[in-house]
Amino acid sequence: MDYWCGGSATERAAADTLLQSCVAAKGGGRTLARLMYRAVRIAAHPLVPAYWRWGYGWSWLHGYSDETVQLK
Repeated sequence: MDYWCGGSATERAAADTLLQSCVAAKGGGRTLARLMYRAVRIAAHPLVPAYWRWGYGWSWLHGYSDETVQLK
């Protein structure tokens, strides 16, 4: 949900760190957790034209933002 909503660069860093912790805690190991962290830091940048990017709930080129998505 964090990646769909997007947000600020600080919020993305927190979400990426949370992903790393979750992978390690679920048995992925520290090495895989670090690898996934590095991969999402590069491949999920908000300016990457991919469906998994940070803030993919917004139109592409939205970038980092303090705007929030209102869920109903």
